[in-house]
Amino acid sequence: MSGPERKAMSAPLKGLLLNAPLAFGGLTQRRLAVGLSLMVIATLATRLPFFGHPAVDFDEQLYSLIGAQMRHGLLPYTDLWDRKPIGLFLVFEFAQSLGGDGPVSYQVLALTACLLGGWQVWRLGCRIAGPGTAALGAALYPVLLALLNSHSGQSEVFLTPLPLAMAQLLLAARDSAMPRARCLCMAAMLCGGAALQIKYSVLVQCLFFGLCALLLLRRKGRTFPGLAADAAVFAIIGLLPTALAAIWYAQAGLFDDFVFANFRSISLRARMPIGIYWFEPLPFAIPLLALAAGGSFAAQRVTGSPAPADRKLALAWLAATTFGLLTTSTISP
Repeated sequence: MSGPERKAMSAPLKGLLLNAPLAFGGLTQRRLAVGLSLMVIATLATRLPFFGHPAVDFDEQLYSLIGAQMRHGLLPYTDLWDRKPIGLFLVFEFAQSLGGDGPVSYQVLALTACLLGGWQVWRLGCRIAGPGTAALGAALYPVLLALLNSHSGQSEVFLTPLPLAMAQLLLAARDSAMPRARCLCMAAMLCGGAALQIKYSVLVQCLFFGLCALLLLRRKGRTFPGLAADAAVFAIIGLLPTALAAIWYAQAGLFDDFVFANFRSISLRARMPIGIYWFEPLPFAIPLLALAAGGSFAAQRVTGSPAPADRKLALAWLAATTFGLLTTSTISP
């Protein structure tokens, strides 16, 4: 075969090789678009049927009532009682100040929070998997929220984006130089403080991410005296939203009401029977366990799979979240 003939035959092959990254990128973008579209569709499918329904769940009826009455000057813990942090009621007050007292106002805000959470799941998933796989995880996020009874305005839909933001900020801090890394860690602690004002059961996750932040800074050369100072600063930032709420109630002469509702009453809750704990949530746990097992199996089989440290963080985060559920909820034995 002559030289010109070899060049003629190799030209299409060279063109294919040169254009392969573009073709793969286009395929990845299409998969991403399909995956994120599935997330939007799943969010709408699991939430739109309940739009306008005022009694989807008894908890959010109370949150909605308190949020609506706050607009008329009534106060949580004093005029209307519940043990949730005031930040959750402020979320409902904000929603209803925009859209009125009806349920659609907070349901639209919950839908927006669900989409935000799904987007964060995709961002985190891209660190340990391909964009298509991460997009599939994002599409499962609203489905699992609905499966676990947060399909309208339950507190978890507003809470979950905040720990997800903490994880993203700490991962960004790990990839950054000092002092930017320290600033990102402080931003993560502020997200944790805001999460505590949605639901106190996130405390264990906040402590976990605080420890992760200190370990991260230590690996970047922070001295032990510096870490002690950082720990104090992180604690102050994380407790700041709760402290501000306590100070407001104290200056209004209602500090005892605040303390009883937010802290003392939690220890007075009745525990559910252990039989309910073991058997009723089992159908909800099976899809989560199946997804976790499939992901672990795939991670072991994929050679050179990226970011093993990110996977270890995800597993440790899962353990901390599970521990927090068992130690702060009424379903523990």
